Amino acid sequence: MNDIKRKGKRRRNNGWSFFEEFRFEMTVFGLFSLGVFLLLEKMEIKHTIWSGVKIGARFIADSLTGLLTGTVNIIKSVETSDLIGILLILFAGGMVMDRVRLRMIDRMSRPDVCPKCNGQLHRIHRKLKHRLLEVPLGAQIKHYTCKKCSNTVITATRKERDRRHHHA
Repeated sequence: MNDIKRKGKRRRNNGWSFFEEFRFEMTVFGLFSLGVFLLLEKMEIKHTIWSGVKIGARFIADSLTGLLTGTVNIIKSVETSDLIGILLILFAGGMVMDRVRLRMIDRMSRPDVCPKCNGQLHRIHRKLKHRLLEVPLGAQIKHYTCKKCSNTVITATRKERDRRHHHA
């Protein structure tokens, strides 16, 4: 058997699998059986499903109404100057977080050599945590490993929109 390299997790081939061999036949049998059941059953499935949909929609509508009413009541009880103060504090916090984000990106710029042994780096696949890190940083994350000492290094580069709007 040829071993084909695939991205992601490798499957173990432990021999013959009944479910893999007869997946199509089992699907056809299941669909046929469900069709016969639905033709012969005496339950009111349509009524039950529709009742569930109505209850779910009513719950969502009541929840949103309660949330909106509570938010409006809170806003009514707060002074206008307090709202402006809160907005200014949030804006200042956002500016600080953006500066921290840009400094992190600049600090994680691509090194030419391994920081531990000065060996040559080559790019490897990113892990899920690196892909998730791209979202709050708004940067492109790359993952490298050293050919000599196997040290791993991650780098961040600003996305194109960041380069146009920020001058660090």
